[in-house]
Amino acid sequence: MSPIALLLIQSLIIVAGPVLIWHGLKLQRIVPLAVLQILSGIALGPSLFGRFFPHASAWLFNSTSLGALSGLAAIAVLLFGFVAGLHLTPGSMRDNSSRGQSGLLIRLIAGSILVPTLLGGIAGLACGFSFPLAAATGISAGVTALPVLAAILRENGLSSSRLGQSALRIAAANDAGLWILLALLLAAGSDHRFLLILLVGPIWFLGLSKLIRRASPWLLGHEDRLMAVAGTYALASGLLTEWLGLQYILGAFMAGATMPVALREDLLVRLESTCITLLMPFFFMLTGLRTSIDPHATEFWIVLTVAVLSAVIGKMAGVTVMGRIGGESWRFGLALGALLQTKGLMEVIVVNMLRTAHLIDDDAFSALIVMALICTAIAMPLAKGVLRDRSIMVEAASFLQRHRS
Repeated sequence: MSPIALLLIQSLIIVAGPVLIWHGLKLQRIVPLAVLQILSGIALGPSLFGRFFPHASAWLFNSTSLGALSGLAAIAVLLFGFVAGLHLTPGSMRDNSSRGQSGLLIRLIAGSILVPTLLGGIAGLACGFSFPLAAATGISAGVTALPVLAAILRENGLSSSRLGQSALRIAAANDAGLWILLALLLAAGSDHRFLLILLVGPIWFLGLSKLIRRASPWLLGHEDRLMAVAGTYALASGLLTEWLGLQYILGAFMAGATMPVALREDLLVRLESTCITLLMPFFFMLTGLRTSIDPHATEFWIVLTVAVLSAVIGKMAGVTVMGRIGGESWRFGLALGALLQTKGLMEVIVVNMLRTAHLIDDDAFSALIVMALICTAIAMPLAKGVLRDRSIMVEAASFLQRHRS
């Protein structure tokens, strides 16, 4: 069989399979598509398919085909980082309400990031983890995936509710904090380039974003120009941060986050669905091929337990306590903390970055991947269980609607 034919067979399995299962079993309101996509990748790896059908696995995923998949996966991750950055608009983190409401939002953001991150790191050190593994566990516990959360809220009709708008704004700030922590952790391992990172990074992103902003009138309404400029910016930024030792996705994310706001909607319309539905499954396939779950590995279970408990308890406690200080109800805070458990694509990318940087080993990698699935899958059921009804979830006015004037 030709390499192209084999690649097309792989593509059909990984792209069409999860979508058919998701729609065929009517799982839209139960499990996010991202969870099924990640599970499909793991199922095709050594944990299941490779273990029970080793000869078929060796034929389907031979070394020649993996080279093509790696290239597709790299482009998929770069585009996803760019799309994640495009979601991080100034308005997504800024509240136009009263000073009291703005203060509440800041406290909720701090609670959602700091508590699970610190809890995961401290618990990891207490369990004997190395500092890099403890830091990786803390960062993983603090992740909230904005694109996956937005999809869950949209599928359940909660995007315009006060609860949904609060969750989206906190997740946007959470993403920004996550990338800063990751950049610091990776930069710490590149001592000889640390000053270069501090000097080159701001000049590159601030300078190019200013040039693109000036060119916005020339780009608006011209799809070919816009896509060419945006693609070049994302690729060049990814190349820069990869050269600096910070992983190419960080550069793509920063490129998206510094794109002029006027251009973002057009870019998201053209890129987001294609990236998540058609390209990211190739990344999940490679992640699954590298995920080997050994039920007899003690480290796997310890890291999984610490990560899940830190994420669930840390997020919910941090948000709920900060919400109570600001006058919110216990139920609202717990439901908000439950929704912020979504990790999905972002967590998988973060864990892959940590593994590529040699900060975690294979067992820790597998444990954090499984943690991402567990937390994302329980987010909506946990929120519904806390509220027991939809009265708070479907409050008529969102933050934007109530304070637009």
